[in-house]
Amino acid sequence: MSVRGVQVHLGRAENLRDVESLGRMDPVVFVSAGKNAKAKSQVHKDEGANLDFNETLVLDVQGENELLLEVYDDEHIKDDELIGRAKINLDAVLAGQTFNEVVQLHTKHIHRRAGQIHVKITPIF
Repeated sequence: MSVRGVQVHLGRAENLRDVESLGRMDPVVFVSAGKNAKAKSQVHKDEGANLDFNETLVLDVQGENELLLEVYDDEHIKDDELIGRAKINLDAVLAGQTFNEVVQLHTKHIHRRAGQIHVKITPIF
């Protein structure tokens, strides 16, 4: 049986890199697999660097074996600012297994840590 898509459950995020100069960050998560499969979490206004997203997103990942997860600070006046990102290999999920781990986020420069988020990815057949 072939995997049609995945459910991506976003859990607790901790120690997110603070990119907000005034006030508290408004974290939002974008997930994508390839050019066409994209989803976005709700914006968590003023929740700062430690929060529970507690949200499940659904993506069609046919033909893709990597998921890009990006956490941004939602901005209304200027462009959203990247807090951190992670790439997650989907080979095991595409084989029918569940991915359930705390994922380390990094800045654009991969050697700088930017916090962590618990992610659970389950296949949809």
